Order: sequence, then C-alpha cells, then structure tokens
Amino acid sequence: MTIAPCETALGYVCFKAPTASRITKIQFTMESGFADNTANGACRDRCDYGF
Repeated sequence: MTIAPCETALGYVCFKAPTASRITKIQFTMESGFADNTANGACRDRCDYGF
C-alpha cells in the first residue's frame, strides 16, 4: 500500500503468537522500524487495535 503525504489510511496489523501466549502490549513502527513515529497499544481482554 502506498499512502501519499498528508493522506491517511485505516487498517489492521495482524500478529501471530503461540496459543499459550498472553499479549499485554504491542508496538509497531512503519518502514521496517526506521520511521520517526511508533504506535503503542495496551491490550486488555483482547488485543484488537486498528492502525
């Protein structure tokens, strides 16, 4: 997906984790980790965040 400067997009990032895992927070950085901004999310009952 390509997003032009000043445009936005809504979507989901899916993570695969072992069934026995309990995910409590997530962190996601665009551009293979080289972008200036990082998204952070805390998980409660379900870890279900759209970025």
